[in-house]
Amino acid sequence: MNKEIDKLCIIVFLLAAITSTIYSQSDPGYEANERGIAALNSGNYNQAILEFSEAIRLVPSNPYGYFNRGNVYFSINDFESAVTDFTQAIRIDANFILAYYHRGYSYMYQFDWARAITDFETVLRLNPDFPDAGESLSLARAMQSLEL
Repeated sequence: MNKEIDKLCIIVFLLAAITSTIYSQSDPGYEANERGIAALNSGNYNQAILEFSEAIRLVPSNPYGYFNRGNVYFSINDFESAVTDFTQAIRIDANFILAYYHRGYSYMYQFDWARAITDFETVLRLNPDFPDAGESLSLARAMQSLEL
């Protein structure tokens, strides 16, 4: 699973850059989101959490603040907090595929195979061509079968 974490960490950093475009410059949370991305990219995770929390405070209806903060929590192995934030992002946008995918991995690192499977199945239902979702689903199923 270390290869999977390395791959997901790379994805996290790339997604942080991409999600900066989700906030328009006129959004109240734009500057806090940008500061959070800069802090995340420099490895300053505590500052990134503070900045994304500020973006959430300013625009609580934007799922990307929760998603970004969830990625920071994932990066520091706080999988419970990551699940909480990814879940909130999904509550705001039920079609937020990346939030399901990242929550699925957070569940895997908590050894909650059933929930990981459900999230990866949701990803594939929403987008059957989502990269690596099929492999992630297979891995979660394999791990679940080993525990039975």
